[in-house]
Amino acid sequence: VLTIVKGTKVYFENQDSFAHHLYSESRPGEFEISKHTKGVRTQSFDDASVVETFCGIHTKMNCYILVLSQRLLLQSEQ
Repeated sequence: VLTIVKGTKVYFENQDSFAHHLYSESRPGEFEISKHTKGVRTQSFDDASVVETFCGIHTKMNCYILVLSQRLLLQSEQ
């Protein structure tokens, strides 16, 4: 799980010798990066949501991006 604040740009780096096809059908948050070969591609997430991301080539690969509307502040009593 990757936690970000809305408006953040996520960098997807492929260091493999083969392509990936990244996509999400989550709403809001849908996107597609097809034929992602070596290098870095970016995607911005502008709405608060949970974005489930898949690889269309490697069906067992997926991740979640938690897009928050604001930064979380935690305060310890110590």
